[in-house]
Amino acid sequence: MVKTSLAPIMFILASVAAAGQNVGTVAARSYASTKELAAQLESKDLDVRKSVVDSLGLLDPMPVNGPGGVGGIYNPCYEEFDKVEIKPATLVRDKESAILVVESDSCQSIFIIPVIKERDTWNAYKAISIWTKFNHPFIRIDSLVRTGEQEIIVSDVIVDEGTGFFQKNMTIFKFLRGKLEVVFDQPESIQVAVPSEDKGTAISYENHETSTFKFSKCDENMTGLMYIGEIRNILVEKRSAKVNEHFHTKRSLNVHRSFIWNPRLEIFRMIEQAE
Repeated sequence: MVKTSLAPIMFILASVAAAGQNVGTVAARSYASTKELAAQLESKDLDVRKSVVDSLGLLDPMPVNGPGGVGGIYNPCYEEFDKVEIKPATLVRDKESAILVVESDSCQSIFIIPVIKERDTWNAYKAISIWTKFNHPFIRIDSLVRTGEQEIIVSDVIVDEGTGFFQKNMTIFKFLRGKLEVVFDQPESIQVAVPSEDKGTAISYENHETSTFKFSKCDENMTGLMYIGEIRNILVEKRSAKVNEHFHTKRSLNVHRSFIWNPRLEIFRMIEQAE
């Protein structure tokens, strides 16, 4: 029986929950405009930046004690930010809103800050943190659940990597109950290699999973505006661990999944078929 590490799974949970670990629940902070918030994030004055970082929870997505460090310490990102971009986004129906995408190479992070207009002020809420140590994720905004509301789709996110393992996810965030919450989080790519032994011969089991996601309009029997179709190819290989040997077998399986919005749970729930 092959034992696998829970570290990648624990790190995903830790990354999703990273913002706010040090500061508890972060209440909304008011600004005259989104440009005022952007200007404070771009300030050369450390005290000005610290005030925003602490109040909105701009924390490193990687805990200090490593990938499995759920409940650990997440350092605040006080470094000067490389880029601050304001993107229009209808996070709440009938309210003017936006997100600020804040990039920091020093902190190996992208932060997404939701901002909602209430009368004459803009309320900024707790940021979410995306790890960017190995690549730059792709962010887009689309309406998936209800007319007049939009969600944030973040793809190509490397959530864990190391010797013998690699995982890249697509995550969807929706503004619910005063914060951005995860409503979809599935791997786009997984690679795991496990050394073993077969009758005295050193071998390696390798698992490669690659998913293609497609957004399609819901029919009249579905809830939501769009559902997410997935085709996941799972390839399991067994090969000799010795360079001069060529023992190699493999098995492949295609899994078809549909993720449909569940209004009760407020997530995209999965239905699976295999072929």
